Order: sequence, then structure tokens, then C-alpha cells
Amino acid sequence: MSEEERTLEQQWAQHLGVELHGMTDERWDAYLQYLEGEDRDKLAEERGRLLEEAKILNAALRADEFVRVQNQEQRRQLSRGLRELRHRRLNDVRDRYEAIYDEGDDPV
Repeated sequence: MSEEERTLEQQWAQHLGVELHGMTDERWDAYLQYLEGEDRDKLAEERGRLLEEAKILNAALRADEFVRVQNQEQRRQLSRGLRELRHRRLNDVRDRYEAIYDEGDDPV
């Protein structure tokens, strides 16, 4: 997937101005690599940002439900896709956080 290609979920998030969910997978990986060079606290902050974005996206889905009742199945698929995207990204953050933590441990 090129930098310009986004999944439907990423496009929708980008349209809403939700940065972390709106990134392409390539940009997300590059962003995490940058944060790894900083410190663990930066990665922990991103976890919090992802969860805050989830609240925004859920509110937007609920609002859409009132406006377009007939699109229930599309909303379900979008919600499922956003949830899977968020879980992958949260796992990415956790894995990198743990890798930095492991590197900092002194061998016993």
C-alpha cells in the first residue's frame, strides 16, 4: 500500500481529522520508529492518544446512526475495521514499549 492508499477506516478517520487512526500503515510504522528514538514515555502518550481518538470515532459513528439509519451494516463494518486497526496499533505501541524496556534492563 503506498503512502496515498488508505483503507476505508483510515480514510474515514482522516476525514474526521483523527490523526493516528488516519495514518497509512507505512506512515504509522515510520512514526513509531521515530518515537522509539525518543523514549518510552512518548510511546505511552501515543497509547493514550489512540484511546482518545477511539472516543471521537465512536461518537461520530453514533452521530451517523441518527443521520443515516439505513446504513447500519456499513457502520458495523466500519466500526469493526476501526476496532481492528486500533488493536493492531495499540499492540504495535505495546511491543515497541516492551522492547525499549527490555533493552534498558540490566542482565541479572
